[in-house]
Amino acid sequence: MHFKKNDKIGTYVVVFPHKQGSYAETYRVKDANGKTRFLKLINYSKLHHQQIDDNGQITEVEIAKQLTHHNLCQYVDSGNMMIGGHQYAWLVTEFVSGETLSERIIRDSNLSVYEIKTIARAVLFALSYLHSQQVPIIHNEVTIQNILLNLAGDLKDLKLIDFGHTRYLGQAISKPNLDELNPFYLAPERFSGVYSVQTDLYSVGVMMYHLLYGRLPWFIDISLKSATKPLKVLIAFTRPLITEFADNLNLKHPLLPTISPYPTM
Repeated sequence: MHFKKNDKIGTYVVVFPHKQGSYAETYRVKDANGKTRFLKLINYSKLHHQQIDDNGQITEVEIAKQLTHHNLCQYVDSGNMMIGGHQYAWLVTEFVSGETLSERIIRDSNLSVYEIKTIARAVLFALSYLHSQQVPIIHNEVTIQNILLNLAGDLKDLKLIDFGHTRYLGQAISKPNLDELNPFYLAPERFSGVYSVQTDLYSVGVMMYHLLYGRLPWFIDISLKSATKPLKVLIAFTRPLITEFADNLNLKHPLLPTISPYPTM
């Protein structure tokens, strides 16, 4: 971590260094008015070229600027700075005091079907907003780790977070980096580098299954080269199963019925 407590990042004072990631580090900070914010410090040199748009701007930051939705963290500010001869960007959003859905089920796995339905609906509301933009925005990383439960509100007030792998629909295709993404939440076509509205919805289906049964719909050791064939077989089995859960729970998203029952892998 480059900064410690009481250091300044732009005009923001570090309250607590949070986490070091593959291309960014995060901090809890206070602004000039003493309000707590969340700051993400992004290292340009560690970004994949597809995380940068045609104008040399970071896609994650540019997308954050245009989003206003109850189930998404509100953009506050952004800027650039040099550290040790390297260029960094910082992105500031509202700070939400809470825990991830992953942390919640580790602490207390007794979620009712009603609670699971409430969570799924809120996530779908956020995705519907993203997918309804003039150029649809694909989150690409819907997992229980990226759903933040607001301790000051209800389950319906959750936030869908982490837009590091978000893309505009139609941007160049790239295969997922399985060191950064949870492969068990990815739709089959994502392994071939394809993403769409439907691949986001598939991830919601995996989340629902995980919450309902306390386990993933399938599991295989992807570090084994011999796992390729079983991987395809398991995906072919689970995709229609996952879409069936969405139908049974009567969840709403404008494009939910368009999820293909068969993988394109």
